[in-house]
Amino acid sequence: MVVILPTTGIFANSVAMDPSSDSNASPNEQGQPSRQHLVASFFDVIRSRLELFLTEAEEQKWRLVEIFIWLLFMAVVLLLLLMVLVALSVLVLPPGWRVVGLCFWVIVGFGTIGLGVYRVKKYAQQSSPMFAETMNQLKKDQACFSDPT
Repeated sequence: MVVILPTTGIFANSVAMDPSSDSNASPNEQGQPSRQHLVASFFDVIRSRLELFLTEAEEQKWRLVEIFIWLLFMAVVLLLLLMVLVALSVLVLPPGWRVVGLCFWVIVGFGTIGLGVYRVKKYAQQSSPMFAETMNQLKKDQACFSDPT
């Protein structure tokens, strides 16, 4: 039920008009919000920031899982490709050149593995810009709620 207060024209919930309810604490004489309201606001901000932090941590976990899945996929594809190339080298090259061909494919395989590890390492080192933004917001909140004296 919505009630219109005749003197102020403010809409209020009938539950909030109950004087025993402290959920809508009114400002004190100096126009400052009450301590209870400030403490509740502080804990609401902390709770929302923690939820955001946990969400971003979950995203980072899935990002790591994604990296490992791609690494596994690349390893399997590389091994299959190297098996086919080695088999072709044995079948196509003359007997004197087979060892050279196999060494060539081993070098190419190790080079590809090194390049893949380098790329995965570089991708893993990139931090999420959202995580840095959350840390900046936490610092702003801390400065807002810290004692100015």
